[in-house]
Amino acid sequence: MGPITINAAYHAQAYTNNANAEYTGYAIDGMIPVTEGISLSAGYISTKQGNLNTAVANDNRIDS
Repeated sequence: MGPITINAAYHAQAYTNNANAEYTGYAIDGMIPVTEGISLSAGYISTKQGNLNTAVANDNRIDS
C-alpha cells in the first residue's frame, strides 16, 4: 500500500489591455490506497471569469 497524496494548484491571469478578461482557477485532488492494488481518487476544479471593473458582477464560475 502506498502513501496518501494530496495535490493543489492555483492560477490567476489578468490582461492589462482588457478589463473584461480576468481569470482565476484552482484545483485540488487526492488519492488514498484502500486495498492492495486499488486506490480511491477524487478531485475538484473551479474556474472563474471575473471583471476588473468593480461595477460588473464577478459571477461566471464553472465547477467540476
